[in-house]
Amino acid sequence: MWHCWLTLRRCKWAKRLKYRLAWDPNYRYILVEEQPGDLLANEADDFADFEQPDTGWIGEDMHDSLALWFDFTNNRLAGIKSHIGFWLYLGLSSTGRTDLRVAWTNATWYLDDPDATANASVATSGTLGSRVIEARVKWTDLDNAIDSWFRPVGGIEAAVEPGYIFGCDPRLQDFEGLTGYSFDATRGAAWFTGWVWDDVSIHPGDFMPTGRDTYSTDIRLVCSAGDLDFDCDVDFVDYAQLAREWRETDCNNLNDFCDGADIVTPMDGEVNLEDLARFALRWLLP
Repeated sequence: MWHCWLTLRRCKWAKRLKYRLAWDPNYRYILVEEQPGDLLANEADDFADFEQPDTGWIGEDMHDSLALWFDFTNNRLAGIKSHIGFWLYLGLSSTGRTDLRVAWTNATWYLDDPDATANASVATSGTLGSRVIEARVKWTDLDNAIDSWFRPVGGIEAAVEPGYIFGCDPRLQDFEGLTGYSFDATRGAAWFTGWVWDDVSIHPGDFMPTGRDTYSTDIRLVCSAGDLDFDCDVDFVDYAQLAREWRETDCNNLNDFCDGADIVTPMDGEVNLEDLARFALRWLLP
């Protein structure tokens, strides 16, 4: 059975890319959908090219891809890059490649950690402006590859259940310029939050997103939209929770987006008719 993710912040899209996440007890699933408007396909020829091209740059940074930065304990300090647990690069391709993935862990900075994706799979399809990535990563692989300091007590697999919250920061890698290396949201590498690439010469200080700052995305596992009490059904208990927050207009990450009642994605900071309509679609469904 697939379960949905509920993001606790508004960062689900960039100018030319959307992504969706789902989960079950064994895997995390990732769907990446390119949006119309991309002008240049800068695709890797194969895994070796994706990992390290001839230019000497880190390959996954230089090719069209989505990078996802995960903080499974949700306590990384802003600006301290080495505190992350897992960074996954997924390459966009119009030739159906199944090998464009690179995983970094806290033990393998700038090098692929194959143990982290031992049972992973990735498939790509589409053409420029409509490319799609479908990928999955196994929770137990992450437990085996990530140092215990960067995993919740008991391991990630044990923590995977409705209500589990962790940090996830997406970054678009899409270099449209042919004459230079650009760091911005439309022609280069940038976090979906609007911060540019993690280069201290561009943004000195604490600029990198983290699950506990205002520039990040927190992820909360739920079974479906409207499951506000994490029991994997939508019933009167959930409705009462929604009713308590009705017409609130200050939903944010500090109040868990009005105790989960701000259901629509991306969250708009309010509990209104849009949230009620989304809730009604799941009413009394398991």
